Amino acid sequence: MASYYYLVSSLPMLRYDAPSPITEKEFMDACESSLSRHDYQLVQAALEGEASNHPFLKKYGTFQDMVRRSLSAERARALGLPADQYRDDGEKSYVVDAAVRKAVADQNVLDGEMILIALEWGWLDEASGQHVFDIVGLLSYALKLSIITRKNLFTRDAGDAEFKRLFSSLAAQIKSR
Repeated sequence: MASYYYLVSSLPMLRYDAPSPITEKEFMDACESSLSRHDYQLVQAALEGEASNHPFLKKYGTFQDMVRRSLSAERARALGLPADQYRDDGEKSYVVDAAVRKAVADQNVLDGEMILIALEWGWLDEASGQHVFDIVGLLSYALKLSIITRKNLFTRDAGDAEFKRLFSSLAAQIKSR
């Protein structure tokens, strides 16, 4: 297994509660010059959300499926839909189920989404903890970078501005009828 000591040590540290210190493009540019072709393609696939046969990415996919199934079952329960139709028969995790219940119960959709994002970040921390300078560490870094990039799109000011824009547009359409 290849080790990428120089590349990993040259990357800025990612923090869940801070803006991204590097863009995905900058990260991929650094990877392109340092990774083998196969490992570069793995990192690229991870950032693009493509399926992969790499063991770490398969486990990550299983985790994401577990979250999706739990969300589906919990949302169905909250809406009073038939439990048997939305039953979650797949692999389960108490941590996932508890976080999903908390996220679905939260009246603030943004806060609920942040609960799920924090769950994903925590899973990546735990799953890659022993892998700092290898491809698993870089895959985890790439996935965390995409989480931060997505998370930073959720700002209250931007959300309020978009809501006001959409509401004004809708109000104008209603008046014109």
